[in-house]
Amino acid sequence: MIIALKAELELAGPNGRRRVAAKDFFVDIFTTALEADEVLTAIHIPRPKPGMNFRYRKIRHPASGYAVVGVAAGVHLNGGVVSEAALGITGASAKAFTPDAAIDFLIGKALSVHTIERAAILASEHADCLSDHYASADYRKHLVKTEVARALTSLSGTA
Repeated sequence: MIIALKAELELAGPNGRRRVAAKDFFVDIFTTALEADEVLTAIHIPRPKPGMNFRYRKIRHPASGYAVVGVAAGVHLNGGVVSEAALGITGASAKAFTPDAAIDFLIGKALSVHTIERAAILASEHADCLSDHYASADYRKHLVKTEVARALTSLSGTA
């Protein structure tokens, strides 16, 4: 997911080109920061730090295949301590988002069971989840928590 990768999207229109951070590009359901007379011309993804590892988890809607909840997670461990972290969540809310409180919490800590659990709780607490006939907001919050925890656990080497 490009928001976890800290990508920028390059847009072009009659007034020239501009770059928008991926986290700001997604505005609402099926709504982006593109103006009516603009097109997406490029996606710029900074090269991850050597040793940065990523995971993606997705709970699919059975009819559409869209994510009920999708989680992209990345960590760089230095001596067993998180020196860089990335999280992106899609499907749960009206737009993809980065749970900044969870990311900030991870930095400088060992990727322990306790740290992972707390980061997952922070990610779910800051999710303004959708509710529909398939998945309630509470269920989506639960999925955010469990999928963030599973993604981070798989990156910790303790899975």
